[in-house]
Amino acid sequence: MNNPCKSLDDLLALAALGALDPPEQAEVDAHLATGCGRCAQQLASFREASEGLNVLNVSMTPPPEVRERLLLRVRAAKAQREPKKAPSRWLALAPYAAAAAVFAAVGAWVASRSGPARAPVALPSVAQWTEEVGGAALNRCSQGVLVDGRPGDDATAGNFLWDPVAGQLHLIAFGLEDDAANPTLRAWLKDEAGGWQALGDLRRDAPGVHVAAVRVDADRQPGATLYVTREPAGPAGPEPTGPVVLEGDLGAALPGAE
Repeated sequence: MNNPCKSLDDLLALAALGALDPPEQAEVDAHLATGCGRCAQQLASFREASEGLNVLNVSMTPPPEVRERLLLRVRAAKAQREPKKAPSRWLALAPYAAAAAVFAAVGAWVASRSGPARAPVALPSVAQWTEEVGGAALNRCSQGVLVDGRPGDDATAGNFLWDPVAGQLHLIAFGLEDDAANPTLRAWLKDEAGGWQALGDLRRDAPGVHVAAVRVDADRQPGATLYVTREPAGPAGPEPTGPVVLEGDLGAALPGAE
């Protein structure tokens, strides 16, 4: 890789989101105008991966300190996922690891700006979460968003990935503070008939960031809604007893959904 390519490498994932400031965007555009096929292909891969992971559409450029942390997350994802002796395999997985890093970092920033009563959200350990999902699995996953389940608040506050091969649902949620009275964040499915099924508990991955990987029988849940509730400590009952904090349309992410 030549020096111009190397200097722009970390910016390409942000360029795919439109998260560069004008001078940086002009620099990227000027480099691509030279006909650099390598960087054009890399940018296209980031865009494809970002769309596949349902990356948030940011309407404004993040502030400098957030952008720097975005870059740090991209670099961390690369460093943790790059195999020492298999560069061709890494090239195939790199866009998904970096896109997941950017997605979660931007999502944490958006969640931290969703209201003055919420404390700033620390960036999650996305490289670890991406590793748990499995880089190769990202390409086959369907995706959806989790929105704030409180009345009158429809802010995007998380994401889920459905892996049909493994039969697993991977969740990542932002901006949920600890609650001593209801310390458990539990994922549920509610089917079209109104029946509840407890899927499992989310674990704290970083301040304000919770993740989970749970099993789901997709064949029986074509119209199901996914919920995350706050629950008291202890085993799950037949249905939630605490408030809904997140919800998402699982049916839209399942095979065969329009």
